Amino acid sequence: MSDLTVFGSSGGSPFDAIRRVDERGENWSGRELMEIMGYTVWRDFSHAIERAKAACANSGADSGQHFADARKINDQGYRSADCRLTRYGAYLVALNGDPRKPEIAAAQTYFAIKTREAEVRLVSAVPALPDMNTAEGQVAVAEMLLELARTRVEQEREIQAQRARLDWAEPPGLQGRHQPVETVCAARTSPALVRVEGPAGRAAPAQRPAPTDALHHPRREGRHR
Repeated sequence: MSDLTVFGSSGGSPFDAIRRVDERGENWSGRELMEIMGYTVWRDFSHAIERAKAACANSGADSGQHFADARKINDQGYRSADCRLTRYGAYLVALNGDPRKPEIAAAQTYFAIKTREAEVRLVSAVPALPDMNTAEGQVAVAEMLLELARTRVEQEREIQAQRARLDWAEPPGLQGRHQPVETVCAARTSPALVRVEGPAGRAAPAQRPAPTDALHHPRREGRHR
């Protein structure tokens, strides 16, 4: 029996030994997985990676997220093609590997167990909702809704306060130069459109003042005579 199948041994699994964790989560190097999965030539192992990419895309997942092209530098400084694999990506590679290899069967078992463990941890991390069939559960739900309502009210107050500060803020250099709204409106009103009050408080038609140039211009006065 291959030592890859002994997950409960004190030495742990070789897949755990090469597992890496960075800011994007846990991942495996394709070059390092190749040897553990029983492959000696990268070209043969890359075929399993390409089949795994196709399976990932067909499932609707983003293959670029689980399969990222990379370069591996050996001790002599030579660069060789590599692939950064997530847990799901490595699991698909194991599923699309050579089924005749016992290492592939061990890899399938390992990643299936680890994927299930991750799902269980995710479900257990979600807090359980109160039981609405009990009085204590109903009170707990009411308190949760009340807390949400309070948070919403505080957010609305903060938004209104920010809007008020923005409305009263004046650009630099314009402090004290603003005019009342009535003054601005009166300055922009044309004299020809001023309406006067008629009898019984009704608005009379707008009166336009007579042109001053027709009353005092000497040439135009001669023409009217």
